[in-house]
Amino acid sequence: MAVFSLFLVISAILWFLLKLSHEYSDELVYPVRYSNLQKGKIITGTPPEKISVKVKAYGYTLLRYKFTSYSYPLNIDLKELKPNQGKNSSSQFCVSTTQQFSSISTQLGKDMDVLDVFPDSICLELEDVVEKNVRVVPNLSLTFARQYMLAGNIEVEPGEITISGPAAILDTINELKTQPVSLNLLAGNKKIILNIPQVKQVFMPNSEVEVFIPVEKFTEVMLNVPIIPLNVPPSYDAILLPAEIQLRCNVTLSKYFKLKPSNFRAVCNISDTGSMEGNKLKVLLENHPDFVSRVSFEPLYVDYILKKK
Repeated sequence: MAVFSLFLVISAILWFLLKLSHEYSDELVYPVRYSNLQKGKIITGTPPEKISVKVKAYGYTLLRYKFTSYSYPLNIDLKELKPNQGKNSSSQFCVSTTQQFSSISTQLGKDMDVLDVFPDSICLELEDVVEKNVRVVPNLSLTFARQYMLAGNIEVEPGEITISGPAAILDTINELKTQPVSLNLLAGNKKIILNIPQVKQVFMPNSEVEVFIPVEKFTEVMLNVPIIPLNVPPSYDAILLPAEIQLRCNVTLSKYFKLKPSNFRAVCNISDTGSMEGNKLKVLLENHPDFVSRVSFEPLYVDYILKKK
């Protein structure tokens, strides 16, 4: 019985090898890549990623290619792209795959004869490449050690990047955020390199930026800041009670002696009755320097008197 089984296995192997030595026609599926796209154009949407090639070859060649076809993409030359006459679209262009038999045959090698290619043409959506300057925004989450704070604006180099791609996509991009990064208990200046995530169909000349985070010790300061009345009726003077706010903030040590009440702008809008509380006007802090933090003030509302000049 064992001898019979051995001869049966040997016979099956010989039969299989004999079959592989015959020629067959078969259809193989290949991934594609595109080359020689016209300068200043870009492929949009989702272009076809595969084509089917009907070939004739020996069985052992087909078997080998069955296992390797997905590893070797076929190159489709876009030099002969022509407008799609069957569609009323100025952005759709087609290339004939049947006219690229010679190129496809060369890529497949001498072991195969190309009989047909499906589809017989590939249509692509193309758009003009445009450029746009976009600012880079660091996506940071920061905490600071005790008695330390951010000492000004975070600096990004380069602060803007010129990107290129289809206008329809670039119109939706107003800024580029870096990868999110958390930095905790900062107790001094920090310089880091951050990546900008790639946007599909958008080209960036560089995807890295250098970010400088200024950090210093701080102290608390109290200032009396005068309140400026706005929209006072003609022929009247506005008297505010009180006429100034008491402002409290944290300031970096290097800017301590530069900090003055004139660095702040507190206002009351006489005509904005919607923000009043009873007969009192709301105080708004319109401006403060970037090197201070935790700004608070009182009072939040003040009385006022309009006095005829």
